[in-house]
Amino acid sequence: MFVKKGFIHMIEIVLVSLIVIMSIPVILYPFSRPSDWDKVLLSAHGKDFISAADMINENGESFVQNIMEKNKTEISNELWKIMGIESRKINYGIYTKNSIKNRVRVAFNCTSCDVTSEKIYIRNMLSPTYVNGRFINFDLFTFSYDEMEKYDIDVIVLTKTGSGDDTIDQAELHIDKIKNYLKNGGGIIEIVNSSSIGNTNLQREVFGIFPSTGGSTGNITFKNPDNPKKPNYEIQKYFYGVGIYTPIASDEKGNLTLWINRKYEIRRNNTGCIGSAYCKVDVDRNGNGVFESDELGFEKGDTFTIEHNSKNFYFSVDKIDENGKYVNFNFLREEPYEFEDFTEDKIEPLDSSNNIILETSGGRPAGIINQTTGRAIWIDEGRGDDFNALVKSAVMWAAGKDWWNVLKTISGEYEKVSYFVSQGEDFHEPYWVELNIWYIY
Repeated sequence: MFVKKGFIHMIEIVLVSLIVIMSIPVILYPFSRPSDWDKVLLSAHGKDFISAADMINENGESFVQNIMEKNKTEISNELWKIMGIESRKINYGIYTKNSIKNRVRVAFNCTSCDVTSEKIYIRNMLSPTYVNGRFINFDLFTFSYDEMEKYDIDVIVLTKTGSGDDTIDQAELHIDKIKNYLKNGGGIIEIVNSSSIGNTNLQREVFGIFPSTGGSTGNITFKNPDNPKKPNYEIQKYFYGVGIYTPIASDEKGNLTLWINRKYEIRRNNTGCIGSAYCKVDVDRNGNGVFESDELGFEKGDTFTIEHNSKNFYFSVDKIDENGKYVNFNFLREEPYEFEDFTEDKIEPLDSSNNIILETSGGRPAGIINQTTGRAIWIDEGRGDDFNALVKSAVMWAAGKDWWNVLKTISGEYEKVSYFVSQGEDFHEPYWVELNIWYIY
């Protein structure tokens, strides 16, 4: 009997100790999980932000519209001012759906090639670009297929430049990893001369293309300039907004390079501008090396023409840096743009001809998309600022249109408040801005 009583006392002591230990977090941290009322308040806070932000006008647009043009710090500062989120112990994340990404993470594999040469080659095609009132930047870095899951990649770029290791061969060896990456939302682009495209698993299964015969040379135009319902429409839509980012050197001049190797000099101009700021640009439209009277003083929004092959192609001045460091020009649709032929052989899509984004007048494709395994695109190898604009448009398409403006790890239950925006200076962008908010514990 004595033994049993002692055993019971021991159990009582253990139970009391457990109760005390379990009570400590409640005493020290007297917070509970959010109730239904807490969730209602959380949702109300989010709607308060949306309403208040919609009334803050900047350049004729609300903060929610301008959010696409702001960085994380600027967005955070506005949030603290509007809602006082920090004092309310609320955290947040902002997600955008159906809009091109402000910053595209572009990766290339260079197992044994000259990394510097490869990076310069790709970087020259992916300079910053000014689209719909904001800059789009491309972050370029190398990656390893062996540790592919560790990288945050929007678009993989494959080339065949002869700088050493063939990135196409490496991709062939890791085709299963590439297909899995595409399945999970990634994009891929190959910029490879049509004469180097083989009838391989990579080309057929990832890019949906194969080498063929026939077709002939001719000026290259977009295959579907008018029908937004077809899959080959979107890249040419981007092209007319991406335009040409033209840096200006210390001698106050820069160059437009069009139709492979035709150069047109530009010059910054601050005649009649406020103070020392630059607000104009001169363009040697006929390429004769002399700035003539009808080639001077173009301002933002002005249009001009450049003649090529007996046609006048239209351009506009999209943005002039007030410090005179760059000018951004746009292609205009008045005369559908024509590229000088940069194809060699005929490449065809395995699927529909609607996947051809541009081709020569002789029916030879210069770019083909494939969406059977994800967002993949092949573009024949070319050069010039117009070709670079095409590559940037393709990379933006391959990167997808859902992204975090402000990314934070969501802790616990959260509420989501959405705001629909429909705008676009260069092309129409209807998109959703989602505010995810949750309590901090």
